[in-house]
Amino acid sequence: MSTRDDAIPAAFIKLLRKLRPELKAEPIKVQQALAYLAWVSPMRSRAHNELEGYMSIPYQELSSLFGRSAFKALNERVRLFNVTPNWSKDRGVTRGYKLQDDLELAVRKYLGGWWRRGRKVERTLIGLDGNILHSIPQAIASKDMNGVTAKAWNRAAVKNLVPVDVLRLRQYRRQLERMIDEPQADLFIQGNVSDYQYRLDMMGHIMDMGREHDGQRCVIQRYEESGSGRLYGKNITLQTVPKSIKEVALHGLWEYDFANCHYSILYQLAARLGIECKAIGNYLQNKRQVRQQIVTDAGINVDQAKTCLISLIYGARFSPRDEDAIPAAVGKKAALRLYQHPLFQALKEDVTRARQEIIKKWPRSRLRLKNAYGKWISEKESPLRILAHLLQGIEARMLEAVRKLYPHEILLLQHDGFASAVRLDIARMEQSIHEATGYRMQIEETRISLSPDLGIHQR
Repeated sequence: MSTRDDAIPAAFIKLLRKLRPELKAEPIKVQQALAYLAWVSPMRSRAHNELEGYMSIPYQELSSLFGRSAFKALNERVRLFNVTPNWSKDRGVTRGYKLQDDLELAVRKYLGGWWRRGRKVERTLIGLDGNILHSIPQAIASKDMNGVTAKAWNRAAVKNLVPVDVLRLRQYRRQLERMIDEPQADLFIQGNVSDYQYRLDMMGHIMDMGREHDGQRCVIQRYEESGSGRLYGKNITLQTVPKSIKEVALHGLWEYDFANCHYSILYQLAARLGIECKAIGNYLQNKRQVRQQIVTDAGINVDQAKTCLISLIYGARFSPRDEDAIPAAVGKKAALRLYQHPLFQALKEDVTRARQEIIKKWPRSRLRLKNAYGKWISEKESPLRILAHLLQGIEARMLEAVRKLYPHEILLLQHDGFASAVRLDIARMEQSIHEATGYRMQIEETRISLSPDLGIHQR
């Protein structure tokens, strides 16, 4: 982990020192690292896979931050986290970490106070090296997700500040607070108090690190390069917060998505290798009809159908277990109906056959396969991971081609899409992708608007 790649507000560290005076006796870098773990503790991506309300912290991260086996004694001195004793190497279950109750309440109160601070108040940011950040770090973290110097995107001119609609975010904050006080109003589909509170926490995170730029309030946007070349939002950013926050923050901007990105890439890649995928071709030609047929017959909604179809690409098993991808998305009964659906079965057969043939025919060097973004993967990895690596490499090159075309207009990169300050030329972007990659990709355009479910008035 690079000590400059992560930063937190100095005021947050000051809060922890006030609540835990013992922190002051620790070295500055240790204080920063502990504050960082407290700062990211609400993230759902860090949630423990079995213990509700707890986070997971890989032992490698603890060793990197504090030294090998040093965290236990340190935490006993400063009393930041409650740590569960149970863990299992065989089951892949780690210890659970949870801020002590008084700290959790104080952190929540701190995050909820962003809107009281003046618009032009800027929090001093401190890096994990203990130094004040006098400038915002570049958008792409210097180290990739494996701790190796990032090479694919490291020189890309990607925006690190994204302008947001502060007025609408404040309105949304008030609405969420009302929902917590009056949950029976139930404005949000499948919403609950813990979900509303999570949205408030995430909003507080991104807004507390806000900056004024060119007369607009902006939030910091950071990315981390994965082993495939794909960019992931680093910690808490507009790419990682709930969709509703992004919708409110970017209200009025233009959003672009690669249509059926991985199915389209897989279909073209298979065709190049002489592999026929009739079911996938039918899906790409008749996307809405296929999805609606699956939705109607399986008794699920459109978003659930999209999730399950993507899960097929990533090798989701036809399993009845609650924790597996498809039952987790739609429930066991609906999953069993899906497994029997002829369209769903045909897509799975196409994906399985294409995966086998693509991996078999892909060029190798020293028992490794290189994807279109120049990133390597061992042939000993599972076929599921290898295919994902190959598809994501092509996807990353497509995104890079568009970013190069509109470096100033594009404000936020996502895995298979992006948001722009202005309306862009779709035909030009599709042509640029084809010239850069050799693949055809359709781009879908929408204007980001506020859902009526949010209870916020349009301008």
